[in-house]
Parts: sequence; structure tokens; C-alpha cells
Amino acid sequence: METTAYTVRENKELIEKLNTQSLNKRDFELLNNIIADDYMGINGQKGVEAFKAPAIDIISTIPDIQWQIETMAGEGNMAFAKLQIYGTHTGSYLNIEPTGKTISINSVAIYQFRDNRIISSEVQVDRLTFLQQIGIVPDLSLIEKKIDREQVVFIDKFLVPADAEAEFVGRMNANRKLIRKLPGFVEDAVCKNTDNNGNRIYLTVAKWESEAALNNAKEVVQTAYRKEGFDPGEMMKRLNITMDRRTYIEVENELPK
Repeated sequence: METTAYTVRENKELIEKLNTQSLNKRDFELLNNIIADDYMGINGQKGVEAFKAPAIDIISTIPDIQWQIETMAGEGNMAFAKLQIYGTHTGSYLNIEPTGKTISINSVAIYQFRDNRIISSEVQVDRLTFLQQIGIVPDLSLIEKKIDREQVVFIDKFLVPADAEAEFVGRMNANRKLIRKLPGFVEDAVCKNTDNNGNRIYLTVAKWESEAALNNAKEVVQTAYRKEGFDPGEMMKRLNITMDRRTYIEVENELPK
């Protein structure tokens, strides 16, 4: 069959349907319209069951897992997708007990098509990062020279109207619960005061092993927000909350003798 731009577009649409509808929504019946009968799995299985088996395995490890397509490209009867996978490690994995930690890892999938069906696929998942994020393997990026691994302190100052305090505190506590599970987290604290107009002043302080750990945490938090459908900017504007955000480097205590 001659491959056209229209066929390539159809193949991309099939990848979109596979991830956003079948996998993310656990609609495995839809696989009958996506996977070819002669699709060959890694264990010799064929068809839909061959594709579904490894997907079920990863879902059992990360029950709330979601696949987010970042980019796609296609040529001829082949197409590839770069994906971001995120979720919470609440199932066992290779005899590793659930940690409850949030994961966010990269994946690349290559698909081959025939007659608007997937006949083969090859998926590469960043398993090393997964093991690092659940605390099984040390994060080697944090094992650096002392000058490159100074702890950083992330401080937010919020001015919160009194009538917005309850909603703000609920979101703040949810964020604290999330970041405490992330790699590189050291400790956090919250300070509170009230100004002359009755507004609440909150300082949230989070210490991280390195700037790399902080940057990774920011990505995980933003991914969690997208998954939840939460827009922090909208909440801040709606509740008339203002914020000042800064990152500091902890200074070694070298007082003169």
C-alpha cells in the first residue's frame, strides 16, 4: 500500500488514541481497533493480549499511571512518540514494596503500521530514573564535587487575604505532602504572621540537596498539577494572593573564632 501524508497523519492519530483513550482511560476494548491480530509480543503472544500484557504489568505497579505525548513524528509505515509517564508507585515491582513516591520518567515508543493497525512496537522506558525516584538506586547526578552539590533553600513568601486562608492552607499542605516524597528533599517548614491589615503572611521554606533536585521537583509538581487540572496562577488571581519566590544557597557556618 502506498504511504501518503494522509496515512502518516492517520498513524499519528492512532498513537494518540492508543495513549490518551485506551491506556489512560483503561479502555482495553478499544485495543481491538488499534492492534493488529498478528501483532507479536515479547513473550511470543499475538494480537491484543500481546500488547496488553506489559501494559497491565506497569499499571499494577503504578495504578494511577498516565501517558502524556510530548512529540510525534512519522515516515512511511513507521512512527515514533516521545512520552512523559507519571504516577504514584503504590504497587510492588520486582519484589520491591510500594513506596508511595511520585514518579515522572521519559519513554520513547516506535510503532509499525499496516492497514491502520499497529503490527509491532518497541518501547524504551527510563527504568534507571524510575528506580532512582523510588529510592532503590542512588541518584548519581547528586554525587558531585562539594561546590556543585551545595544545598539550596527554596523560599516563597505569600500575602494571603484572611478569607482566602483556608483554601490556601489546604493547597499548601497538599504540596508539602507531595514534595516530601521526592528525591533530594531534605526538610521543609512554614512560618506565619499577620500584617496590620489582617492579611496572613506565610513563608514556606523547602531545603533540597541540590539545584538539580529542586529543578526535578518543580517538574514533578507541574506534572501533578496538569494531571489534577489545577492552575496555580488562576487560584492566586482569584483569591488575590501575591507571592515573592527566591532560591538561596545555604552558607556554611564559619564564624570567626
